[in-house]
Amino acid sequence: MEHVPLMVLVHKCVTGGKLVLSCHLRYHRQTHVDVVKGEEEPPSLTTPGSRRKLIHNCSSLDY
Repeated sequence: MEHVPLMVLVHKCVTGGKLVLSCHLRYHRQTHVDVVKGEEEPPSLTTPGSRRKLIHNCSSLDY
């Protein structure tokens, strides 16, 4: 698992809507989705409610 500094993750979560999804996926590499290229919403995460859960999980890193 690639180590990403927590402060970078929190900063991305707080500063931009589209970056929230990227932040979560880069923090949880087991999703096997590469969002660095700029995909706003990967196909595997388009099920109803998944985006909301990602944003919630990412926001919870801000402590």
